[in-house]
Amino acid sequence: AATSAGNTSVHGGGRAPSRRASSGNAASTQRTKLQETSAAAARKDDAASRAQADTVRTQIGKALAQNASLRAIVGQVQVSSGSDEVRISIEDTDRQPMFARGSTALDPHAISLLTSIAPVLMAMPGDLSIAGYTDAAAYRPGQINNWTLSAMRADAARSALVKAGFPDWRLHSVTGHAEHDLADVAHPLAAANRRIVL
Repeated sequence: AATSAGNTSVHGGGRAPSRRASSGNAASTQRTKLQETSAAAARKDDAASRAQADTVRTQIGKALAQNASLRAIVGQVQVSSGSDEVRISIEDTDRQPMFARGSTALDPHAISLLTSIAPVLMAMPGDLSIAGYTDAAAYRPGQINNWTLSAMRADAARSALVKAGFPDWRLHSVTGHAEHDLADVAHPLAAANRRIVL
């Protein structure tokens, strides 16, 4: 055990550790206990988030199954859990995009999809953040850049959800992330990169 200046280390039959060393050991033990408590709390939160994600996944599946025109796009909706949050990602496919290329107007099926899942979102606790993403296709002069495009698409999703009854005061943020944080890094132009994440 480390001792104060001027004293030698004690290994067995010498002097007892100083009070200062004992205090240090107690503080170290206390820190370890706090870290273990924090880790246990984090595991509990993660387990709760995973359980909620499973529930939300089931509820969204049921909501979309009630609309014949949406049953085929259930696979576009991915539900996952993070640290104290549930993420719902609605991804484009080549056959069924949410927006026309370069457009910020939601397609009718995307409006219907958001309207169907709005009650699920309303039943969840906490606030809602909406993030828009594009693929990595370069924009041409005269077109909207990917930052503006992704932000305006996120806002279009916000508008559809509010019209469907989601309370505006429960919105935490509406943001655009352009082509950053791609869903399919290996294929930057893939349709799955064009998505809205709730």
